[in-house]
Amino acid sequence: KYTRTHTYQAAHVGDESNGTRWMAAVTDSSPYITVDLKEMRNVGECQFYFTKPTEGHTWRLEKSVDGKHWQVCAEEKKLQARSPHVAKGIGEARYLRLHILRGDAGMWEWKIYE
Repeated sequence: KYTRTHTYQAAHVGDESNGTRWMAAVTDSSPYITVDLKEMRNVGECQFYFTKPTEGHTWRLEKSVDGKHWQVCAEEKKLQARSPHVAKGIGEARYLRLHILRGDAGMWEWKIYE
């Protein structure tokens, strides 16, 4: 007998496993995921490994120093089918927030590099 438990927790995007993922709730009309870097960091690049990458995604990445005031730092406005999607030159931030505007509202991984 084979069994499997499915969970789609936000922590899955940072566990470096292609066997786990985060999924927004089906009822979420404005899906986003937030990462707390625990301290200020100079972020050079983010790589987003969305679920169903062949269907394409649009997204907006925001950064914050306090988790309250947000600034757009990267955006993909045109529906793009690729993996990963990449944002470069993000800059100083403690928090990052990714809004999935179009496409399957889930991610396998979110890699963050200084």
